[in-house]
Amino acid sequence: RRSSSVRPGRLAKARIRKSRSFCLAWYRRQYFLTTAYSDMKFSIRRNEDIFIAITVIAIALSYAYATIATELFYVFFMTAFSFSETDGVNIFAITLVAAGSLAVTLAWVVAFMLNSMSIAIMHGANRKKLRSLRGTLRLGLRYASRTTMSWLVFLAAVALPVIAVSMLALIHFSLYVTTQTEVLAIIPYYIIAAITAVIYVLLQYSLVPIVAFFEPGLTYKGVFKRCKELVSRKGRIFVLAGYCLLAAVLAAEYALSRMLQDLIGLNKNLTFSLMVAATMVYAYGIMTMFYRKRRLARNR
Repeated sequence: RRSSSVRPGRLAKARIRKSRSFCLAWYRRQYFLTTAYSDMKFSIRRNEDIFIAITVIAIALSYAYATIATELFYVFFMTAFSFSETDGVNIFAITLVAAGSLAVTLAWVVAFMLNSMSIAIMHGANRKKLRSLRGTLRLGLRYASRTTMSWLVFLAAVALPVIAVSMLALIHFSLYVTTQTEVLAIIPYYIIAAITAVIYVLLQYSLVPIVAFFEPGLTYKGVFKRCKELVSRKGRIFVLAGYCLLAAVLAAEYALSRMLQDLIGLNKNLTFSLMVAATMVYAYGIMTMFYRKRRLARNR
C-alpha cells in the first residue's frame, strides 16, 4: 500500500520537474531586448572610434540637409508658382514632384548613415580587426539605394493588406449594405482584420531592409523568403516585443516634448524629432543584433 501511494507522488513530482526544466530551457534560449541592447553596446565599444566618427558625420549631414532642403523647397515652390502664373502649369503637381524628390533624397541619406552604423556595429560584434572608417562609409554608400528601395518595398508590403481589406469592404458595402447603421456595425471587423494583417506582415518581414543590405546577392523575393525563415519559431516574439516597446517609447517622448514646450518653451516638434531620430538609431542597431543572432542560429 505504501509503495502504491508513494509512486504516483514521485511521478507527479517528476512531471513537475520536467515541465519546470522545459520552461527554464525555453526561457534561456530566447533572445530578449535587454540582451540585444547589451550586445549592441559591447559591439559599439569594440568599434567605438568608427561609430563615433559616423555619428558626427550623420549629425553634420542632417544639419546640412535640413538647411538646404528648406531652401530648395522654397525655391521649388516659388518656381512652381511662377510657372502656374505665366504658363498655367498645375502648381500642385510641381510641388508634389519637389516634395517627392526631397523625400527620396532624405531616405537615401538616412539609408547611407544607417548602413554605415550597422556595418560598424556588425564589425564590433564579429570582432573584425581589419576595419576603417573609409571602408565602412564606402560600403554604406554602395548599398544606400538598395536599402532605400527595400524600405519602399517593405512599406508597400505593409500597406498592401490595408488596401486589400479596404477594397473588400467597399465591395461588400456597395453590394450588401444599404444603411449607415449596418456600415457602422460591420466596419470594426474590417478594421480589426486590417490591423491583424499589418501585424502579421510586421512580424514576418521587419528584417527586410537589414537582410537586403547584408545579403545583397538575394533578389527581393529571396529577401522576403529569408526574413520569414529567420523569424520562424522564436523570432516573432522578439519583433512583437520590440514594436510594443518602440510604441511606448515614442509615446513617452511625445509627452516629454509637450511637457518641455509648456515648461521652458522648447518647440515640441523639434524636440520630438530629435528624440525620434535617436530612438530609430537604437532600434536599427537592436534589429541588426537580432539579425546577427538569428542568422547564427539558423546557420547551425
